[in-house]
Amino acid sequence: MAGSRGVVFTQINLHHSKGASAVLVRQQAGRQTYISLMQEPWVIRGCIRGLAACGRLFRVSSVDRPKACVAVKGMEAQLIPHLCSRDVAAVEVNFTDDSGDRKKMVVCSAYFSHDEGEAVPPAPVIKLAEYCREKRLPLIMGCDANAHHTVWGSSDTNKRGRKVLEFLASTDLEILNTGDEPTFCTIARREMLDITVCSRQLIQEVVEWTVSTEPSLSDHRQITFRIAKARRKEIKFRNPRKTKWDSYRKDLASSLRGFSKRHGTEDKLETCVDYLQRSLVNCYESNCPERAVINSRGTSWWTPGLQGLRVATRRAWKRARNTGRQSDWELSRRAQKEYRDCG
Repeated sequence: MAGSRGVVFTQINLHHSKGASAVLVRQQAGRQTYISLMQEPWVIRGCIRGLAACGRLFRVSSVDRPKACVAVKGMEAQLIPHLCSRDVAAVEVNFTDDSGDRKKMVVCSAYFSHDEGEAVPPAPVIKLAEYCREKRLPLIMGCDANAHHTVWGSSDTNKRGRKVLEFLASTDLEILNTGDEPTFCTIARREMLDITVCSRQLIQEVVEWTVSTEPSLSDHRQITFRIAKARRKEIKFRNPRKTKWDSYRKDLASSLRGFSKRHGTEDKLETCVDYLQRSLVNCYESNCPERAVINSRGTSWWTPGLQGLRVATRRAWKRARNTGRQSDWELSRRAQKEYRDCG
């Protein structure tokens, strides 16, 4: 059962640290985090240590040193084993949101290895995105991408970053990163290496994406965000077909009783026109009350304007990919930010 604040997430690369694991557990106890997306956990003799209090732990069982794991607390969850690997942990979660609705989604922790021989992104991530598309399951994925791109706030763009962005552009996954607060911090380097992505159908429900400035005892910072039920907008309208016309005529006749048919000066004419207009509108509104309609399709927020911004964002990204010019990448980043902020 999700809490009143929705489903809360924490994302972090623990850098194989016992101390970072202890900090995560302690901070989660105060925040009541429900899902933790972790990379490079602390492992001893093939077992992940220090995270028992985070909830039920999911990881691939066929490797001794997993690079990715997911912890789920307070919800039904099951591993999707055929989509997992050393670097990827994918879990299907069932839960009841704060309004009592039953929901299902897929959550994933992924580590994109910086080794030259490794594919970017890993093959299981590509298969997972296709699996969620076919099953129409929303996906949230936290990644240590080990890649740079100005689109998600890095200081520059490299080849790996272009590959990651090209993959995301071929899916319905959207980047949730906001701002340029670095997620990787050492004495010599500060960079945005960690990204969070989600399916388009969830983008309006993921809120408060934040890079924590609190010490994590890892060279990566904690990222927190939550899923809160998107409020459906109540639309009010009047249907002329539902107007009580008999009552309308009576009210209008009563309102216009004694209405002067001769108006004399121009000022009197304007006054009479204004009175007539108000009488017509008031009688109509009182005999055709507003009705509230709530769009139950779940995508009432998607508008032609957002569609236009999405098309412009894709076009800007393709141009930047083809030309490789920094100026085009900057335009692509601005288009991405405008699209995300207006969503």
